[in-house]
Amino acid sequence: MRRTFFLHFGALLAACFSRKLLAKPVLNSGDIERKRLNIAQFGAVAGSDCSGALQRALNFAESLAGYDGADVGTVIEFGPGLWYVNNIKIQKSGFRFIGAGKRATLLVNKDATAPMFMLQAQSSALSPVISDIAFENLQFRNIVDRADESEFLIRGIKAVRLYFSNVDFVSSPISSNGYRSARKCDFFKSDTFESTWANCNFWGIIGCAIDIPDGPQSDTLLFRSCIWAYCTIAGVFGLGNGSGINGLSIESSKVIGSQGGSYVSQGHDNFSSTRCASVNGKLIEVEDSTGFRAGKAILIGTGSATSQYAIVRAISGNTMTLDRPLKCKRGDLIIHGVFGFVFGHASMPSLRASQMEGCDTAIYLDGGRALTVESTSFISCARGILASADFEFLKLSACTAATIGQLKSGVSWELISIIAVSGKSNLVRVEGLHFEGSGYYRGDPSSVVANHSEHKVSISWPSQSECVVDEV
Repeated sequence: MRRTFFLHFGALLAACFSRKLLAKPVLNSGDIERKRLNIAQFGAVAGSDCSGALQRALNFAESLAGYDGADVGTVIEFGPGLWYVNNIKIQKSGFRFIGAGKRATLLVNKDATAPMFMLQAQSSALSPVISDIAFENLQFRNIVDRADESEFLIRGIKAVRLYFSNVDFVSSPISSNGYRSARKCDFFKSDTFESTWANCNFWGIIGCAIDIPDGPQSDTLLFRSCIWAYCTIAGVFGLGNGSGINGLSIESSKVIGSQGGSYVSQGHDNFSSTRCASVNGKLIEVEDSTGFRAGKAILIGTGSATSQYAIVRAISGNTMTLDRPLKCKRGDLIIHGVFGFVFGHASMPSLRASQMEGCDTAIYLDGGRALTVESTSFISCARGILASADFEFLKLSACTAATIGQLKSGVSWELISIIAVSGKSNLVRVEGLHFEGSGYYRGDPSSVVANHSEHKVSISWPSQSECVVDEV
């Protein structure tokens, strides 16, 4: 009798234990910090619109109480495939989005106007800041030409401590043969601090790849081992009228505006400058549109507080149609072409162990101060560094300037070009430069630092032995 009871009781325990192991996970219990959600649990199917499923996963996680109230600490996983998403709202901190690899997991946009992700704290939150959002091992993919004046695909408001690791930002249709073709969009914009981009690629963005505006939440930013390829504007940092950006570092990275060392020497570059004559919304009349091209960018204004950028859509005579309305006044400076990095209200930005290739303007100082460039190559760029406002201090150390082939007649190439500064003290310090190609270095500072301003710029120049020249 007793033996029969224990046999039945043991079988009952085994059945209960088996059912517990095989049961579907309960999504409203457990330790949130260790919970991993897969969007397939919420109805997402690869190859289809998964916006609803992803938002349900986020809403579910955000409905649970975090350890510190607003914090969630939830991992959301994506398997391999194309996951079409739009209008996703992230309103609490602590999310990690993890894919199966940036060539395997693609979060895809096919909408001409709607954003993909909006990162902004709930209006009822104790703090207006949203923080600690990470994206890892996946690709954001835009496959359409975005409409004029459409929002950035990823938009943050006071979104801080962001982390992007092994993430690609690609603007090109899906192609079975592997060939890509650039599409119009603006990709990422947020005021942010203590944020990192590591091993990220930006590709084919006819627009602005990344914009960190001037504001109270823009500081201490790190880009490490990143590539910007065929982007009209790789990055804009500190445009606006806020507290400025401190601690911006770009390391072991590369910008490719146009591939090929003869981009400048054979006269293929698109660098142009002019002045504004009048503006009416998206229509702007310039004094001289020679050299301007549709699909290229313009930066208008002098000084980070008022400067703006846009993409040229069409040109008729001296009138250009832009993709967004700009505010400017007659006589405002306009710079045109393909841009690497634009530094507005940014103090002490640094670029180290990197390469700038085939840019019309590799670095544009529009209010940026105390820039340091070390161990970096400027390969076939029409303007290596262009300054249109006081920069206080500019240091180039152990850098290379190069191109391929003899310069065509009339080609203008300048490593450091100064358009306008005030009577304040501005110092350029140059040390240990290496020149390859012809027409760059003529044995004196003026061939490296071209000052077109009416005010003096001080130059700290090394002995001639510190400048190495390889003529071809």
